[in-house]
Amino acid sequence: MSAVLRGGTRFFAHHGKRPEDCPLENESFEHHMTKLVLLGAIRDAGWHAELEVSAPDKSWRADVMATSTDGSRRMAWEAQLSPITIDHIKERTDRYTEAGIRVCWVSPHAQAPKWIDEVPAVKAIAPEAGGDWSVDDGVAAFDWSFGAWGVRVTPLPAFVRWALDGQVKPVVSLRRYHRVKRRGRAGAGTATRDVVDIGEVGPSAG
Repeated sequence: MSAVLRGGTRFFAHHGKRPEDCPLENESFEHHMTKLVLLGAIRDAGWHAELEVSAPDKSWRADVMATSTDGSRRMAWEAQLSPITIDHIKERTDRYTEAGIRVCWVSPHAQAPKWIDEVPAVKAIAPEAGGDWSVDDGVAAFDWSFGAWGVRVTPLPAFVRWALDGQVKPVVSLRRYHRVKRRGRAGAGTATRDVVDIGEVGPSAG
């Protein structure tokens, strides 16, 4: 049957019991919708996108695999909703790195997960009613007016395009030098690998 979310997204859902052979058997609605949002953003950026792409040896399986039009570049996008240890997510990230594939982990939870400081990752939020998703944690810039790094709320489609085209990249924010201010947290938190650098904001930005 067809249904409509409060925000206006129309989708199809099973009427009654889900068939045993349904490919979404072990997947939550939230996880599937997050993957579809990423899929659409990747395609809007001009890249090919495919769901559930696995390595030939099954060492990794991407929720959404982005491939450049010439086939020379790939980037995996992982919608991570279920609990996962830092060691496990690092191990999975390393498998992509060994295969020459960039990766970005995306959490749609209200609270930023502990692993956001350990791997290339962002936290995304769905719109209240219509519109685009946004990235509200994991994208940072240096603001000269405050003399500090700060998180920048960014439309998810724009972030996906920047990441695919190499306009932003994961950087290590050393605890000794940078304190990244995050929304919704008291004081300033430190970051290690989660910060996606979008450059400088201020006099030297251009």
